[in-house]
Amino acid sequence: MDDKRVDRIFFGPETAKSLKQDIRVLTKLLSVIDNEFERKICEHVLKGKRFLFEQEKCLQEKRK
Repeated sequence: MDDKRVDRIFFGPETAKSLKQDIRVLTKLLSVIDNEFERKICEHVLKGKRFLFEQEKCLQEKRK
């Protein structure tokens, strides 16, 4: 049994559409979390808790 057939057996078109929407929402959420994580790292870098080259990178990002 190939994968496409398995998808058709277990998931109808509405379920597949719903799953695609769920994936989009989760992808956006991960993007927000990633951005927040990078911001927190930059805050720590700017407080002197990381290496100097990372400080410069964060300062450049902050200027944008």
